[in-house]
Amino acid sequence: MRRVVEDFPKVIQLETSVKCNARCPICPSKYLKREDMSLEFAQSIVDQCVGRGVEVFHPFGYAEPLVWPSFIELVGYLREKLPTTQVTLYTNAALLDERTAQALIDLRIAHVTFSIDGVTAEVYEKQRPPLKFSVVMANTLRFLELNRDAGNRVGTRAHMTFTDRNRAEVPAFFKYWEGLVDEVTHRECDSRSEQFGGEPRTYTGCASTEPCAQPFNGMYIWCDGSVGMCCIDSKPETSMGNLHEQSIEEIWSGPPLQRVRELHNSQRKSQIPLCSTCSVMM
Repeated sequence: MRRVVEDFPKVIQLETSVKCNARCPICPSKYLKREDMSLEFAQSIVDQCVGRGVEVFHPFGYAEPLVWPSFIELVGYLREKLPTTQVTLYTNAALLDERTAQALIDLRIAHVTFSIDGVTAEVYEKQRPPLKFSVVMANTLRFLELNRDAGNRVGTRAHMTFTDRNRAEVPAFFKYWEGLVDEVTHRECDSRSEQFGGEPRTYTGCASTEPCAQPFNGMYIWCDGSVGMCCIDSKPETSMGNLHEQSIEEIWSGPPLQRVRELHNSQRKSQIPLCSTCSVMM
């Protein structure tokens, strides 16, 4: 199998901040030192995407996106400049108050994932300190209620990332959320926080020798303007470039990404340190 690179990334992931309201043991955000992205710089990145056929825009990265004070304004700018692009949200819901929920529904974002790692306060609050389970649940259920009143404008998903500490609650998680949201999913921890002294490694090696889709169709932009190789390249380990110095198009067709794609297509991605231990295949 050989993948063909798109002329321009079809998927953009844009991290605006690494500040978070949670201190999850499985997440590397607490070890990252990047400064917040300015709204003006974020908007300049959106401007580069106008007329380029971007299909999906994820305005979040390694943190809770609603912590960034200009998040709703950025979503509004995205909907104005890229009206046919799907805008998505991945949130722990602790800051998803009624006003924010209604704004996102009115802006017609395409999809929201509620990341909730448990079905009891005792388990959840160990996974997501210092968040309160009761607040997260109230906010999530209120969003779903407002969304139903609006004719289910926003696609919804409840997701649970599990480790040995909360694995036992996976069946109950599915039982609770099925019928309340459009989709329920779970995944064993695939965080790379072990690089920073966090959660022990759960990777067991490359999932496949086949080329991963991410370097061929997506661009992963961190809040300091640096571009990673993929969505889990949180440092990034191998910089593909920086949007303070280059355009999206220049980085997309530049030598670093071309080399990554060559290694993937020639079944040599194990030569890339990040890919050599990655069990995720997209």
